[in-house]
Amino acid sequence: MASAQWNAAAWGRHHVGQCAVPALPAGRSYVEIAAGEQHTLARLDDGSVIAFGGNAKGQCNVPTLPAGVTFTAISAGWDQSLAILSDGTAIGWGGNGSGQETPPPPPPGRTYVAISAGHVHSLALLDDGNVVQFGFSAQPVPALPAGMTYTQIADGGAHSLALRSDGNVIGWGFCYFGDCTAPALPAGVSYVEIATGFGHSLALRSDGEVVGFGLNSHGECDAPPLPVGVTYVDIEAGGYHSLALRSDGVLLAWGSNTYGECDAPASGIGTSFLEIAAGYDHSLARYDPPTPAPTVYCTAKTNSLGCTPSIASSFAPSANSGSGCTLVTNHVVAKKPGLYFHSTVSGAAQPFHDGYLCTSTVKRHHGVLNSGGTAGTCDGAFVEDFNAYVASGHDPALVAGAKVWLQNWSRDPAATFGDGLSDALELVIGP
Repeated sequence: MASAQWNAAAWGRHHVGQCAVPALPAGRSYVEIAAGEQHTLARLDDGSVIAFGGNAKGQCNVPTLPAGVTFTAISAGWDQSLAILSDGTAIGWGGNGSGQETPPPPPPGRTYVAISAGHVHSLALLDDGNVVQFGFSAQPVPALPAGMTYTQIADGGAHSLALRSDGNVIGWGFCYFGDCTAPALPAGVSYVEIATGFGHSLALRSDGEVVGFGLNSHGECDAPPLPVGVTYVDIEAGGYHSLALRSDGVLLAWGSNTYGECDAPASGIGTSFLEIAAGYDHSLARYDPPTPAPTVYCTAKTNSLGCTPSIASSFAPSANSGSGCTLVTNHVVAKKPGLYFHSTVSGAAQPFHDGYLCTSTVKRHHGVLNSGGTAGTCDGAFVEDFNAYVASGHDPALVAGAKVWLQNWSRDPAATFGDGLSDALELVIGP
């Protein structure tokens, strides 16, 4: 089974090529993305980094690393780029008017685990939970209470945020618009993620709600209300716009849309968004490639009433969703039992009972269903949620990327051999 190859998409302002995501080299995947003011970074699964877009300060001139050293994290700022290396140090390139692209060496015995590039200042998080600040900032990093650490960092236009281990958000810098002051939390709720834009901030709560604070000139702080049962799971803040991923896989954007930076793509069949990034007026998303649409093959057996059963599916087969991919076989004899069966070995077209078995003989049977409908007619249908079957674990081979050949069998007492067979589906299970 071939592994999925992650890709990335960009939209919004594109005047210097910041949305021109390069095609992936053969066998490679994007594993991280970052968006700056006019440039973009992407890290590949081999530990290399590519950069594209505005390069006036050299922010796209990715440095060559020593042998055996790779990039492990990236961040794109106003006109500087930062990265953590596999040896736990950090480097920067591009604009450095205030020292914002020159991370200091970590203290002896310590390593960097996260990095964030802002406008003329930058942040790096150490493995002991302390934050290092470099470049120009109005204030030092707030001291930590005893026993606490910082767990996340986010650098904005002129302000900085850090998430503390107790679930509180700490802000400092030029806080002109209230962008350093997260709203008070309800009892039992904590903050779990932070993001900073040019003059606004976002925070994701443990209950799946998003709050925005700071400059709101374009509605960039106004996260859309959630449908019942849906939560936010990831957030990003750009210049004057915001992005968020929902638990149902939907990518939303709001705020300024002058250059189309809020025109987020819809997920296609089998496509899952994995990561989002917001630049000043462009946006990015990393996603897994679309799962191929199911295809119908083989020939159905005409039943005793002269009808031809037909199989179909709706939405995408998924290894992890647990629901949503509906199998339907229509035009079957009503009020009769039947079931689906599948193979992960191959399809076939083997003559059987005046019809065809359309899967290999190595197959698994699903649970018995009833066709319903009106007795004596062909208005029966067999309906099953295939994703629920996948989630049941009855067949451990049903994993992301697996091919499946699937067919329906049903009782047809008046037919030769007393049964009916549909045509078949070939499908690929998505993430």
